[in-house]
Amino acid sequence: AHTARDQESLREFIAKGPHTVTVLVYPGASSYEIAAPAEVFSTANGQLRRELGITKDVYALEVVSSVPGPVEMEMGLHVMPHRTIADPVRKVDTLLISGACWDPVA
Repeated sequence: AHTARDQESLREFIAKGPHTVTVLVYPGASSYEIAAPAEVFSTANGQLRRELGITKDVYALEVVSSVPGPVEMEMGLHVMPHRTIADPVRKVDTLLISGACWDPVA
């Protein structure tokens, strides 16, 4: 059971949205590093829509890379990031860093 305070906190969180979840990936990272957060936050968006009747996404997932262009993941899958770490800073509410083979970042 949720308290009135929990409901108010949730309403405030939603009103500020979307909450940007940024996943930082490197060449050689597992595609799971992107897929798992994408599934979790997509599911959360769907659940909030169903339970609260929300019509917008509460969470927005962004993929950022250490290199420009498509990033080759561990199993050969190529992922096109939204931007690189060299691009101008944007709002990041939650940062997830992949556990990849780290390339040199200049």
